Amino acid sequence: MRVAVIGGGVTGVTAARTLHSLDSSIDVTVFDQGRGLGGRTSHRHVGSSTSAVIISPAAATSPESLRFDHGCQFFRADSFEFRSKILSGWLSSSAVAPWTPASGGDGDGDFFGLPSDPRPVYVGVGGFHSLTASLPPSVDVKQGVRVGGVERAGAQWDVLGVSGPEAFHDTKASSAPAFKDSSGVESLGLFDVVLLTDASQAQAGWHRASAGLPPSFLSLATRVTSRPRVALFTALVCFATPLATPLDCISPASSSIIWFASRTGSKPGVTAGTPCWTLVSRPSWAAGEIERVPMRDPTTGAFIPQDPDYLQSVDGPAKQMLAAFEACLGFALPSATFLTAQRWGSAMPAPANYAGGTVDVCGDTYATAHTLDLVLPEEGAGGGAGGGEESGDDFVDGGDLNMHFAGDFCSTKPPGVEAAALSGYHAAERIVQRKRKQNM
Repeated sequence: MRVAVIGGGVTGVTAARTLHSLDSSIDVTVFDQGRGLGGRTSHRHVGSSTSAVIISPAAATSPESLRFDHGCQFFRADSFEFRSKILSGWLSSSAVAPWTPASGGDGDGDFFGLPSDPRPVYVGVGGFHSLTASLPPSVDVKQGVRVGGVERAGAQWDVLGVSGPEAFHDTKASSAPAFKDSSGVESLGLFDVVLLTDASQAQAGWHRASAGLPPSFLSLATRVTSRPRVALFTALVCFATPLATPLDCISPASSSIIWFASRTGSKPGVTAGTPCWTLVSRPSWAAGEIERVPMRDPTTGAFIPQDPDYLQSVDGPAKQMLAAFEACLGFALPSATFLTAQRWGSAMPAPANYAGGTVDVCGDTYATAHTLDLVLPEEGAGGGAGGGEESGDDFVDGGDLNMHFAGDFCSTKPPGVEAAALSGYHAAERIVQRKRKQNM
């Protein structure tokens, strides 16, 4: 059996690793359009070659040591199933470790439970890329490959795509034409099963990550496409000197822009010398920013890649968020030696019970809440998985189509690493179960 896993974030990597561990005879290929695996759990290591976005290279103690978790900042492990089936393996391989930051702010602990919830949280050791960096050698990883078509070829699926600069999400639109207009599209191989792991893969062809899914499967994926999205921006900033605060992370309720901020050097496996911080925006502010500067051309509907000039402009996300962070702290910040931002148009789904406001921007629905409930309640004495789901309810099973969709967009658990990993794990279990049944 040949399985194509489209997307190399937590869901895809967990699924690929589970497929291999349950049945090593399965031929697994992971396709990811990024320069490296990780998705929302990516880690950015800024070297001297990126001086175009370093404000003052001479003022930076060591440009090569600038390190940021530029998406996910930490994750929870609230369900027994996640702790026993997934987290235990990550811990034993030293891919992750507990994070015990000095936390505070005037917030109420609304960012995934920090700082008010006493239960442990975890981070990738040396950066979140550690979570997706340890796939078995037999898993074929195709990085920088953009899947844009999945077509029937007899009993199998022909996966179509492009590789190289055309695949990257930030390549200028003129250099990354739509698939129907590109002569560079090629077959990436024939597969018996396709597992999709990114909500954007179910979008129409305008989106750079669209997988060009057949209508027969799109009708099954409405639970993915109908879920409001939570947009976020992260600002990555390095200061000339350490900040005058003992805190490693801050959750300020009073800010309309900043939801959370964390110091990279406080995390296990990261050198604490250079004062690098990641700032995470409020969903409401991010939705408003995407209204102001859409991801699509309002006239043509074409995808607009994030542009460093916009991200770092005078009124762009990076400088707005830095000013808001200074206001949260209440004292003047040292000069910034590095500053940029990252746009996460689909950072996560709105929680399953979300009843807050939304806004429509060029056909996509974004949550506009100031904060979100992202913590699974305490489990009962039986240690059940919680969240109102049974195993297998958190992914889209395409049945005889042999096409499935996994990720936290499919789950009723609070969105994040835990829900995403469990979804990938359950989807892989189902694929192996069906294979064994067919071989009986």
